[in-house]
Amino acid sequence: MGAKSAIAATLQLFFIFACFLVGLFFVCFPYLPQLQNQVSHIFSAPFETCTHIGVGILGLTVVLTLAFYVLHRGSYVVIQMGGQSKAHLHRTIIQKAVEACLSSKFPQKMHLKQLEIGPKEHLDFTVTLTPQGAALGEALYLQVEEELNLLLKERFGYSKPFHLIVQEVASKSLEPF
Repeated sequence: MGAKSAIAATLQLFFIFACFLVGLFFVCFPYLPQLQNQVSHIFSAPFETCTHIGVGILGLTVVLTLAFYVLHRGSYVVIQMGGQSKAHLHRTIIQKAVEACLSSKFPQKMHLKQLEIGPKEHLDFTVTLTPQGAALGEALYLQVEEELNLLLKERFGYSKPFHLIVQEVASKSLEPF
C-alpha cells in the first residue's frame, strides 16, 4: 500500500468514525435530560426527531463502510521476478521508464499504476490489467518479466528480484497516471 492509499484509507476511516459518533449522539440525545435542557434552544424539533436523524446517520455510516470496503477490495497477484545486483534507484526515473516500456510494448494490455521502492531497494510494480491483457494470462507475465528485466538491467544496472502486483480492471478504457 502506497502513501496515497494509506492517507485515503485513514481519511475514510476518520469520516466513518465521525459519522458514527454523530449518529450515536442523535440516538442518545433524547435520553440525556440535562443535555436537552442545555441545548433546547438549538433544537426546536421534538426529541423523537433526533432519534430518527441518528438512526439515519448510523444507517448512512453502515452504507459508507460497505461502499469503501467494496471500493478497495480487489484481486491482486504478486509475482517475484528478476535476478541479483546492486543499484541506486530513483523512483521518478524508474517509473517513467517502466511506464514508457509498458505503453510501447504492451499497449491496451497493461498500465503501470504504482511503483514502490521498499527496503534494500526492492521494487514493487503495481499494474492494472485490461480485459485484453487478462485473456493472455501467464504468457503476458513472462513477456513483461523479460522486458522489465532487460530494461532495469540495461538502464539502471538493477537485476534483483522484483514484484509485479497485477490488479485486474473491468473497464476497457484505462489511462496511466
